[in-house]
Amino acid sequence: MKRSDHLHGVNYEDKTPLKAALVGSEVVVSSINSQHHAAQFVIARAAKAASIQLFVPTEFGFRDEDGANNTKQKVRDLLTQLELPFALFHSGLWTENLPFLLGYNVDEGVMNVAGEGDAKLSILARADFSRFVVHVLVTAPKSSLEWARLSVETGRVSPKEIAAYLEKKSGKKLQLKAVDYEETKKGYDTNPVAYIQTRIADGSCMPGTR
Repeated sequence: MKRSDHLHGVNYEDKTPLKAALVGSEVVVSSINSQHHAAQFVIARAAKAASIQLFVPTEFGFRDEDGANNTKQKVRDLLTQLELPFALFHSGLWTENLPFLLGYNVDEGVMNVAGEGDAKLSILARADFSRFVVHVLVTAPKSSLEWARLSVETGRVSPKEIAAYLEKKSGKKLQLKAVDYEETKKGYDTNPVAYIQTRIADGSCMPGTR
């Protein structure tokens, strides 16, 4: 089988060139960043018009999405309305994002923690997750992936356990700086970082069952 890659420059607000770029493909994998989740509405409609058989929306988080991430749920709803089968891949938090989301700096010896820091959260390296998604899409029958939800994680750790690991690895002491939970929660519906930090404190940063 001959495989080839094609790059297309498209306007994500215009369904017509998006459809043209997708025609002939079977699966769409969306990796839109968190600031542009709404772009998936046009992509989904273009995919439907291009007779795409399976749509993988930007998820890569949790089974339930609300608050600042509620656009993800709206994308799911649109795909259902369009009768365009989707497959959802949930991964919890990527390890590459932990320094930003937990606000830790080993050189400065500080980690920000909302809540007590004891609640477990799921972690997974982005590269490992990407390989998992590709493997599933290439090897599994598309029919088995229609409306499917797949959750994957490397492990579950708490912010305190992450701090202990960093201390052991770096040889430097990390001070846990308490961040007011109630103040953080005020940004749950509008601030993606506050949304994640609140879920970390609540113990709801897991892609599957607890």
